[in-house]
Amino acid sequence: MNAYSPDLRERIAQAYDEGAGSQRVLAARFRVSRTFVERLLRRRRETGSLAALPRAGGQRGALDAAALRLIAQLVGKQNDLTLAGLCEHVVRERGLRISVPTMHRAVVRLGPRTKKDAARQ
Repeated sequence: MNAYSPDLRERIAQAYDEGAGSQRVLAARFRVSRTFVERLLRRRRETGSLAALPRAGGQRGALDAAALRLIAQLVGKQNDLTLAGLCEHVVRERGLRISVPTMHRAVVRLGPRTKKDAARQ
């Protein structure tokens, strides 16, 4: 969900300052939740800002930079390795157990394309 616009935030704060109603009334008037109005006014009181907070960022990746370099080297040397084979090499070399889908995302992120073996076609 996207953050509410700065204009809406300013209008809510201005209406509260003018005494246009309680937080519950303002929430109904501007069609936002009462919790949003409470948090918005608390943030303005504590920080002086009505701006939205930055996004949290999500979960940290399972592969560190050294593991990604290893994968790039393995794909460069043996581009016919399967994803499961790459997973086994990473376990042996780095001790990191990762799933095949995680390996797929890592290979796609690195950018090299693997060639299919002519014998398999």
